[in-house]
Amino acid sequence: ATAAAAAVATGSGGGLWGAFRFLASSLNRIADVFVPREHEDAEPPLTTEERARLEQIIDVVDRELFERASRELPHASFSWILLYIDFGMKFLTEHQGNAPPRKQPRRDKKGVTHLVTSRLHRRLSFECAVCFDSFTSALAISCTPTVHSRRKAASHSFCADCVKGHAAAAVDQNVIVPSGIGLKCMQPVCENVLIRAHVEQVLDGRTLAALDPHYAHEALTAAGVKTESCPRCSFTVVVAESTEQRQVFGCERDGCRYEY
Repeated sequence: ATAAAAAVATGSGGGLWGAFRFLASSLNRIADVFVPREHEDAEPPLTTEERARLEQIIDVVDRELFERASRELPHASFSWILLYIDFGMKFLTEHQGNAPPRKQPRRDKKGVTHLVTSRLHRRLSFECAVCFDSFTSALAISCTPTVHSRRKAASHSFCADCVKGHAAAAVDQNVIVPSGIGLKCMQPVCENVLIRAHVEQVLDGRTLAALDPHYAHEALTAAGVKTESCPRCSFTVVVAESTEQRQVFGCERDGCRYEY
């Protein structure tokens, strides 16, 4: 700006027009520093249609086969490998001479290289829907729709620690599904279920023991069986008569025998 003012003051460069050109040149030099320029041999940006098509392939592709093909055919473009990978390694190797050359990754991340790396990484990891931390996909505990779900909902994945806290809360809160097959999903409104067998893999013995009577109560209730649970020890029994016919209940568990 000071140099531009000096140019105006001295009348050099055509007065205001010269100052304007000086500022434009300065801005271009700044842009060269802060705005990354694509390499001359950079891969072309993907069109919307190309991106959508490749995303569908990446989501189902055999990851190990793709990585092997990428290593053994270092000059073939990722797009070509993805489009023909279903034909197998023999086909890819025999026809690699027809493949477009693999070019430099784009700095603006609009090319196939960034799409491949980010999409494959997404398949290997997940974000917990509660704490929002990232974990290996193999450790995810996800909710599952059941025949009782009234609406189709997306599956939500959770980490072990969040599931443990949810299961601990189930002892005192109503988070067990009516049929007793698992816990309610932690996402509001979602009607899917965290299947009991999946949840129990991350729970300790104390929590498992505390949940057992609650699971049993929900399962029996869903089957139309009348039960009564001791408010002190949670021991549950099947009762023949209704609560209106019986005024006093006595816990049948040895060591408790609490009456209420």
